[in-house]
Amino acid sequence: MSVAGFAPLLPIFQTLADCARYRRSGLVRLPIFLAPSAQWLYPMIAIVIRRCPLTLNAETAATMKLSTKIQALPKLAAARFLNRPTPLVVGWSLGTQCVFSCTYCNVWRKNQPGLPTETALRLIDDMAATGVKVIQFTGGEPLLRKDLGQLIDRCYVRGISVSLSTTGYGVADRIHELKNLGQFSISLDGPRDVHDALRGDGAYACALEGLEAAKRLDKKIRISTVLSSENLDSLSHVLEVAHRYHARVMFQPATETLLQGEQPNPVLAAPARISAALDFLIAEKRRGNPHIGNSLAGLRYLRRFPELAPMRCYASRIACRLTPDGIMKGCPRMPDQADGPDCTQMPFSEAFKRLERRESCPGCWVSARLELNMILAPSPVAAWNARST
Repeated sequence: MSVAGFAPLLPIFQTLADCARYRRSGLVRLPIFLAPSAQWLYPMIAIVIRRCPLTLNAETAATMKLSTKIQALPKLAAARFLNRPTPLVVGWSLGTQCVFSCTYCNVWRKNQPGLPTETALRLIDDMAATGVKVIQFTGGEPLLRKDLGQLIDRCYVRGISVSLSTTGYGVADRIHELKNLGQFSISLDGPRDVHDALRGDGAYACALEGLEAAKRLDKKIRISTVLSSENLDSLSHVLEVAHRYHARVMFQPATETLLQGEQPNPVLAAPARISAALDFLIAEKRRGNPHIGNSLAGLRYLRRFPELAPMRCYASRIACRLTPDGIMKGCPRMPDQADGPDCTQMPFSEAFKRLERRESCPGCWVSARLELNMILAPSPVAAWNARST
């Protein structure tokens, strides 16, 4: 065989060398498909899992999501095992304006309208060039932005999957602008009387309208539920709604102070009641209820709220939060965290390099970030749960 004949084998040799380098760094054995040079394996993995090619177009959207996850594996491995930060997930508040006034939230009291359209579009282009794979648009209520459809479409064109956190307000009226969404994340805290008491009159109707519209679009649906003193007896209702709309629910506790505020939270639940509610969710999860998005590991951790155990923070190596004015933060919930770099004044990649990161956290109650931390820890229970979340 000529020297050229060995060329097809070079990627395999490179991958084996990468695995050896990880081991020399004192790390545990690295699965071969997590090596930075293992891209040659991705099509085969995808074919085995889905038995279909990696055609990146609208007709094979499900495969596109799979390929995105597979392509991110080497970056995840480098961030976790080599402490090499790389931005993959961005939570972006598009503005603080909201149509409701949730009892446990202070965000709606602020007046931050968000970045101009052209600036936001340029930032999306910059994120895509940096390798961001997922953006979660939040608010306030992001559907109050008239240009939301433009932002979603730009993300779609640039290969970024978008999750939209919403109360459900305006979803049905603007459904044609949301066709390129990857996921809806809709808030629901209980039946009509409970939900409206916590969020405002008409909030329950908005949530149900949003769920109906998301189902018509055949999009992935996640329900977000805040555990408070007012809804711990209503969790069965939330799970029934999730069953009706083929959704998964992420549960997390209301905090001791208002969200993004310093005032005491009037609907903070007693620790014993939180523990009892989480015991119920743990029992449902063990029975195989497919609509609970939290992992068993995550639910057990939250059961100790507010006395949460300290943990290493891996999430800030791959995720960040953007404020409405484009300021980057490592964690959306740390009250004493200083403002980070301004993404409108420097490349997104440079801002992520400069971001303040904490290797440890006194306790994490944000369910999505908690699950991400547990996956990277790694927790096999959380990782297995994430396969369908």
